[in-house]
Amino acid sequence: MIELHALMSTASGRLSRLVHGTRPGQFGDPTPCADYDVRALINHVNYVSVLFVGLAKKQDMPADGDYLGDDWTPEVLDTRIAALLDAWSSPAAYEGVSPGFGLPMDHVAKMAIFDMAVHGWDLARATGQDFAVDDEVIKVSEELIKAMAPTGRQMGVFGEEKPVPADATPFERVLALSGRDPEWRPSA
Repeated sequence: MIELHALMSTASGRLSRLVHGTRPGQFGDPTPCADYDVRALINHVNYVSVLFVGLAKKQDMPADGDYLGDDWTPEVLDTRIAALLDAWSSPAAYEGVSPGFGLPMDHVAKMAIFDMAVHGWDLARATGQDFAVDDEVIKVSEELIKAMAPTGRQMGVFGEEKPVPADATPFERVLALSGRDPEWRPSA
């Protein structure tokens, strides 16, 4: 499980850098997630960080809500990511089944990696920042989305799969399976 922790660290670190690179004037801009503008996406990432800390500790899932508040800064996310990585550094975090999802805990860790990678792409596209994802993060994300997409669509978590060309990259296929258009760009 050390490998999953390392991938979580990589994906969340890149996401943090993107949040730090986002200007407050971009908070109302659209993202590839139709339900989220940039502020809502950053709020969701903060919630996800708190959620996966609780899941690692086998606690009840926290309520979704406003995790930014009036005095939020990117450093708050850094603190939440540090707590996330600390929680998943324990071998016990990967044991058993999650109380909220009823899934094996290693699967839940992969969900955290997937969320950080895909929402990193969302934020990079929305704010015009560069984004790169490691091959191993892509591999874990692809494995997860292939297993979770049908259920995720039924639950409204993922949109319908988007078509991609035959020469699409593995990460573009991950995005398409999650209902994202890999070619999405903010409108001019």
